[in-house]
Amino acid sequence: MHHPGGDHGPATNQLLVELSFHRPRRMEVVRRVLSLPLSPLQREIALLAGLGHARADCVAEIGVGPEALKKHLRVIFSATGAQDWDSLSRTLGS
Repeated sequence: MHHPGGDHGPATNQLLVELSFHRPRRMEVVRRVLSLPLSPLQREIALLAGLGHARADCVAEIGVGPEALKKHLRVIFSATGAQDWDSLSRTLGS
């Protein structure tokens, strides 16, 4: 009896299994935020953006006022290249 690929015994079925490690999206956001040169408070703000929270959530969640938030966002935008809250959210959350 002739077997494809030579005479190495009976034909065998082969199964190729590929394993890949998939991090949850929120862990990827955390990893991106932690890699930025930001203060701990700025990282919290960036994390809220990356997780899809609204800008107004920063005032309630973190307790910063609107003017302080603007100051911190300038630094965060500079570090990420984002232009506004929406682009920051896309940059960190993608």
